[in-house]
Amino acid sequence: MHHHIKKFSLATLGLQKSYRYYFKTDIASFYSMLNMGMLFNEIKISCKNESARSLMFYRNFLEYFGNGRFPVVSDNIGLSYIATVIYLRKFDEMLKENIEDDSLIFDYQILRYVDDLYIAFNCDQSNYNKVSKHLKRYLQEVASKMNLKLNFQKQKVTETKNISDDVYANVYDYMVNDEDIRYSDR
Repeated sequence: MHHHIKKFSLATLGLQKSYRYYFKTDIASFYSMLNMGMLFNEIKISCKNESARSLMFYRNFLEYFGNGRFPVVSDNIGLSYIATVIYLRKFDEMLKENIEDDSLIFDYQILRYVDDLYIAFNCDQSNYNKVSKHLKRYLQEVASKMNLKLNFQKQKVTETKNISDDVYANVYDYMVNDEDIRYSDR
């Protein structure tokens, strides 16, 4: 089994030890929805020493190979890094700000790789439904600000005692159906 899949699967299963609930979601058509203007604003922030001319060259280069959109090249670590780490850094920061400001959530942990996202959390059982609605709203607001859409068919909120079903389904798809599981080290 691929090292990253194993590591993410173990981290996901480990959420059961510290958290009672989890929220699972997915960003729909992530690469095709990626906004190149927003991406290069984030790159400019991350690469302060890079000249404006170089950044424009890189952007034009990527747009050329992606026909005006972010290019998708299988197993390209550099492009994957730009798309996931650089672009979604702001997504993660805004989501964390919303969750940290929510007094109903005692503690939480976010595990994400590319477009797959798990938010494990603890709250009073009496506030579970309210917190679930809050998380859905936070995710929708952040996705909207980043020009992304959530895949509502892949959303789930339940107890972490059920998380192994998701993990094993993902590993099964990877091993048997040869579907890539897009998880990272977080």
